[in-house]
Amino acid sequence: MEFSNSSYHHGIAISDVVLQLRDIVGLSSLEGKQKIAADIDRNDEVTISDVVANLRHIVGLDEIEQCALVDSSDEPVASLTSSTIADLTLVQYGDVDLSAP
Repeated sequence: MEFSNSSYHHGIAISDVVLQLRDIVGLSSLEGKQKIAADIDRNDEVTISDVVANLRHIVGLDEIEQCALVDSSDEPVASLTSSTIADLTLVQYGDVDLSAP
């Protein structure tokens, strides 16, 4: 899913990079929506490539415009069906501290 609302760009900051790095080196552990947001390349793990993607976004070399639709169990929603009746959250990849409006 992509979005073009520029207000979401303000959600990605150095604080997100710090959270990613703390997870990578084992100082803290990301869970749920934070883990989903931190895994920018969506390979099911937070790695240095995710950190680099965030840094490139912050300095303006690239843009992260993708997001994930996440259900109330903090699982990404792959498709919507008539049985998908739950609280859904839009999570921007890269916004690890979930600070976007």
